[in-house]
Amino acid sequence: MRTAALLIAGLSLLSASVFAEEPAPASTDGVLPLTLLEASRSGDDNAAGKGSIELAVAALAETPQGRSGLAINSPDEMRFPYRMDFDAPGVTTAALKAGTIKLLKPGADHSLVLWVKASMGDNYTYTVPVALSRSGNTLTLVLEHWYDNGDRDKSYSVQYNYLIDSGKLAAGEYNLRLVVRSFLLGDQKGSVLKQAYRSNSTREGALKFSVGETSAAGDVPVLKEAKAIPSGPALDAFWQLPRCAKGAARAEKHPNPGVYAGTLDIQAWLKSTRVEAPELTAPAPADPVYAMVVGPLMNSGDSIRLRSICNIFDTKKITLEVELYQDDRPRLQNVRSHPVLLVPLQFSGAGTYTVEVQWIGLHAKDSSGPYVPESDAVAAALKKLENTRELVVAADPNAVTPKPSSPRNPPPTAKPGANSDF
Repeated sequence: MRTAALLIAGLSLLSASVFAEEPAPASTDGVLPLTLLEASRSGDDNAAGKGSIELAVAALAETPQGRSGLAINSPDEMRFPYRMDFDAPGVTTAALKAGTIKLLKPGADHSLVLWVKASMGDNYTYTVPVALSRSGNTLTLVLEHWYDNGDRDKSYSVQYNYLIDSGKLAAGEYNLRLVVRSFLLGDQKGSVLKQAYRSNSTREGALKFSVGETSAAGDVPVLKEAKAIPSGPALDAFWQLPRCAKGAARAEKHPNPGVYAGTLDIQAWLKSTRVEAPELTAPAPADPVYAMVVGPLMNSGDSIRLRSICNIFDTKKITLEVELYQDDRPRLQNVRSHPVLLVPLQFSGAGTYTVEVQWIGLHAKDSSGPYVPESDAVAAALKKLENTRELVVAADPNAVTPKPSSPRNPPPTAKPGANSDF
């Protein structure tokens, strides 16, 4: 799995990282903030386009009229469509399709915008961007597609549209790499509501494009094909949609950073101010079970994200990958707190489980990025937190039952941590 780290510290005016020994290096390489200028979802009558993804690389002649700067790496954790406020009806996307707002050829005078059009299935599936990074002159965008083959009483084809602000690039030649990872809900009959997915396939596409000194009218580069790539060794595991609820425990009152597991009245906590970490108790057989992740002390404006949940059947081990995004920008009013994530868990039957958190610490000079992995010293400090917890689970009528692979449910191809390129 990915190893990384964390930083933190900060006086009320100028914050620096608690663990970091020196400022982040000045570089264009690293993880970029995944900032959505607009996210919309609409019906898609183009049957021929089902299962396709189109990605345009351009500049916008006009600033989007909808929301600006919705960052997936923000504390609000708007990651998946059912948690995301879509811009209805997607004003800028509709104007682009109608031709009333024009795409421009990329130029150094405008931010580079990636327009993703994903027609991957119906309204029961989710296609969403999850990561953007840069290495040299190559940008990599990762999408995840979560779907099932269950029967539908009523459904319709949908197209997801995302306008992603990638920041300004200097004039020159560049490459765009698109990675699409698909996750298939397990055996469908009688189990459509069980959020147990297997890693199903990975597709990749590549596009060369140029950035001029100035943006100009003309045809923009478009990537229209992503091909399947060879799969790795199978893993007898399932993945959950990385859903969670967030809070921030005050610095003066919090559990030790790390992971905890048990049950609680989740609705009561969601209605509270969420400034204290809740107390978890041992679950009864019918109780919902949650992992609670308590992060290290963080500054205002820093953020945490649940990246993946992997449950390995034969070892009864559940691994949560958690990313920490921190930077060195000045804070005029810095309120420090410990981030809290409450993550619903599923199990493959009764038994003793190990719940583990693996931290991915990322650090930047300011919130515009790029974010780079923390030092080895910081990674070592994170490993010293209470990162594992054992949990005894009684028989659960809603447990996920491992089933043999079939043509409908191909052998899984992922390994823990393969849910990310970074």
